[in-house]
Amino acid sequence: MNQKHLPAARHIPTASIWLVFLAFAVPGRCAPSVDFQAPPLGEYGPITGKVSGLVTPSDYEVILLTSQKNKTWWDKTHNVHGIPIAEDGTFTVPSSREKTGWINSPNVLRTAFIGVWVVPANFGKISVEGVPFPAAISQGAVAYKILIRTGPGTVPSVDFDAPAVGVNDRITGQVLGLPGPANYKVLMLVSAKPNVWWDKTHNVSGIPIAQDGSFRIDGWVVDPHDLTVPNIGVWIVPADFPKFSAEGVALPESIPQSAVASKIEHRTDDLLPPENAVSANAPSDGKLR
Repeated sequence: MNQKHLPAARHIPTASIWLVFLAFAVPGRCAPSVDFQAPPLGEYGPITGKVSGLVTPSDYEVILLTSQKNKTWWDKTHNVHGIPIAEDGTFTVPSSREKTGWINSPNVLRTAFIGVWVVPANFGKISVEGVPFPAAISQGAVAYKILIRTGPGTVPSVDFDAPAVGVNDRITGQVLGLPGPANYKVLMLVSAKPNVWWDKTHNVSGIPIAQDGSFRIDGWVVDPHDLTVPNIGVWIVPADFPKFSAEGVALPESIPQSAVASKIEHRTDDLLPPENAVSANAPSDGKLR
């Protein structure tokens, strides 16, 4: 090819290239997000919030759900006939002692979990009345936040569901009454004999807590004896709680001293040997591995 017929290369200043790049990149740099404030437990008041990262926030709306223990949810959106989002991304959900709004009964005053989900304005009607959280909402939402409310005298607590003896399944749990639960983590230990504990936290490389206070523990069974261990305990400690060692010893004092909540569940089974003894196939020293 005769290169003299090719058009001359056009020089574009580097600064111009960066301006073009930023013009396209800035809108997509931040994923949509939502933040909001709600009154403390036991108090009336509005919910106010703001959505960020949307080009046209008014093309979306807010779904408001409440839950007492993050297991079953109730829709409060219809109480205020929908929750639109203003052009600047702000939204308000009214309620007061004098005027019914999203707080339509005294029971709502004691509801710990308040969640908002940002969905397209044409999302459609929903029915959430004391049922598990609908997957359709999370699938359609572009942003969400769950706030765990606390009030004066609120004491953090933890609850969890452990599988039956002999069943190798995950443990699921929930932390209640703790602001900022993601700043904490779960320690899990098991015991076959009184005051002799074995750490299972390291088996799963740590157990974080989600922003809604929920947690799950998969893969904690690493030995057949774990299936029949009668005592399972969890302790909620700060995320920076240091490493520890608990391999067939008394519970380290630093754990209960640092824990903001704890629970020990005792599993029983008629097939377990008397006095919670380990299986006849256990090592001669009686230790869990």
